[in-house]
Amino acid sequence: MTPNNTAATISNTTLCIGTTITRSQGTTGATGIGTPTGLPASVTVSWASNTITFAGSPSASGTFNYTIPLTGGCGIVNATGTIIVTPNNTAATISNTTLCIGTTITRSQGTTGATGIGTPTGLPASVTVSWASNTITFAGSPSASGTFNYTIPLTGGCGTVNATGTIIVNAVNTVGAASSTPSYCINTPITNITHTTTGATGIGTPTGLPGGVNATWAGNTITISGTPTVNGTFNYAIPLTGGCGIVNANGSITSESIPPTITCPVNVTINNTPSQCTGTTTLVPPVVTDNCNIMVKNALHFDGINDVVSLGSTVGNFGTGNFTIELWVKIPNVVGPREQIILSKRLGCGSTSFWNLQIDEMGRFIIEAIGDSNFGSFNSTTTQMNFDDDKWHHVAWARNGLTHSLYVNGILLLTANSGALSSYTNTANLHLGKNDCSDVPPPADWAASYFKGTMDELRIWNVARTQAQIVNNRFSELNSQANLIVIHHFNHGNFNRNNTSIPGPIVNISNDDSGNNYHGNLNNFALNGITSNWVGGYWGSLFNNAPNAFGIGNTVVNWVATDQSGNTNSCNQTVTTIDNQNPVAICPNTAPTVTLDNAGNGTLNANALAGGNSTDNCSRIETSPLTNFTCAHIGVQTVVLTATDGSGNAHTTLCSVNVVPPSCASEQTRTWMGSISTAWNNPCNWSPICVPQTLTPVIVSNAGLGIEIQTGQNITVKSIELQPGSSLIIQPNAFLNVDE
Repeated sequence: MTPNNTAATISNTTLCIGTTITRSQGTTGATGIGTPTGLPASVTVSWASNTITFAGSPSASGTFNYTIPLTGGCGIVNATGTIIVTPNNTAATISNTTLCIGTTITRSQGTTGATGIGTPTGLPASVTVSWASNTITFAGSPSASGTFNYTIPLTGGCGTVNATGTIIVNAVNTVGAASSTPSYCINTPITNITHTTTGATGIGTPTGLPGGVNATWAGNTITISGTPTVNGTFNYAIPLTGGCGIVNANGSITSESIPPTITCPVNVTINNTPSQCTGTTTLVPPVVTDNCNIMVKNALHFDGINDVVSLGSTVGNFGTGNFTIELWVKIPNVVGPREQIILSKRLGCGSTSFWNLQIDEMGRFIIEAIGDSNFGSFNSTTTQMNFDDDKWHHVAWARNGLTHSLYVNGILLLTANSGALSSYTNTANLHLGKNDCSDVPPPADWAASYFKGTMDELRIWNVARTQAQIVNNRFSELNSQANLIVIHHFNHGNFNRNNTSIPGPIVNISNDDSGNNYHGNLNNFALNGITSNWVGGYWGSLFNNAPNAFGIGNTVVNWVATDQSGNTNSCNQTVTTIDNQNPVAICPNTAPTVTLDNAGNGTLNANALAGGNSTDNCSRIETSPLTNFTCAHIGVQTVVLTATDGSGNAHTTLCSVNVVPPSCASEQTRTWMGSISTAWNNPCNWSPICVPQTLTPVIVSNAGLGIEIQTGQNITVKSIELQPGSSLIIQPNAFLNVDE
């Protein structure tokens, strides 16, 4: 009897896909094999000498349970077994990782088949990898920038497979130094400043740039451009965006520091004003030039207490028409709780049909208008604040139909719609610096108060000016032209000087140069000093310290020019005032008396005639000479009085002097000397020089001429002694009575 066929039972064969299989399986009884089933693709079998031999390289992976029928022999028997074909290792393909240098990497890459990894290549410095649970994990912070294409060999499993990918490490953004650190002229476009950048994709909001200047980014270049509207030193910072790191472009922009040039006029010589110790003249201003635009002009400062300029009740009645109001203002910190009126036309606190331009305690501009019967009214405040920074700002309010627009420094800050075409007409005065509610006392603190600050270049138009027109003309001093109904340049008065009536002339009118004569009356202004007065304007200023009237002699006038950047320069001019007016010598009210001594001599002291009656337009000195008198001068004499002023001008006059003999006692002996004549009654013939009296003893000496008593004389003395050789002649009808 023949046994049934048999096939050996053998262990599983495990191999990698694509590799040559090595497997055989023994049989007994069979003489061959039939068609196998379940073999891996590309694997074949053959039979010879009781052995099934496997051949080929499997092209598919998986677990293959095969059946190979034996033929010949006895029984239905199959050779069976399992072939396990392992696929090649795989590594996932993942997108690039982009990160900044020095930051922690977050990246992982899946694998299949592998049991680990070999040594990677191409990784950024300071980045490592590890493998676990079919995942490659990246760690570390790259310390180098660049594009890194890495290769990580998989180990274990089948095939030679690498995990690959790309890591892009961006460097920290960089920015180059400014192409220049310019000094600029205000209101003049600057030369563009550039910074070269790397890494960044844009810029954030700049800080520190002057008003009117901005920054843009394109093509790895920051460009700073614009027209500065303020002075100062501005240290700016422009943050880079995109790329890596916190990096700013830094630089400095400074208003120019070159002083203006100033050339004083020639020195001036003037005469004094009649009857005054001073002279007046109008000085020709120096020639002033500057590397920037300069107009040496004035402005008007308001003290915030009660200063107001009134332009009358006709101007500012806009009705339903369009209008534009423009002016420059420089406002220090506004202290609340009340707003300040810049200009207004309002009739009473409870009125309608009025308009106001004001600023609040947060430095925000406010436009308010109420139409007839509250028709078409609005009150709008800018969101931007801090315009009370003591810097010049240009403000423009334009009405175009229902739309009211407010521009500050040429920028549109707010738009308000009145909702209806309202009329703004009333009989109130148009005021600069207040409205009719400003004088309302607390508790009505809602009423806006007086304006404190400086105004310049007020314009009122009867058309709605466009933003372009406002921007293009805000730095220009305009003259009379169509549709310009008011233009106040505020260029009157003496800058920071005495503009009052004493010494005069008073400058209390702000002229309207439009030709429409809407002049403004200055009320309550001090008109002296640096506040509540004419002051330096927006464009620059020219100041001198000249008095209103020049004293006699030399007065050095210092002219100081200041440009818009605050740079100054000065020059001196001398004004010489000549006093060409003589003093007037005037004698004292009472003539002085000189009493001779017993010897017949007397003296009028020097300056005895200086009684202070002489006059001069300045000061004068009175002089009279020391004058000696003798007995021959008894009576009224004249002496010269001279009045001289400090400039050497002089005037003389003759003044009377009474010369009188001394007063002698009646009993005092008189001795005849005959020094002058034979006349008894001439005191100069006696010693002492007194004519004898009734009680006088008389001695007639033989000195000089003899005595001759003239006809008609009747003389009485106490006694008489005739010395030898003396002479006494008594004419007919003359009498000499001797008591003893």
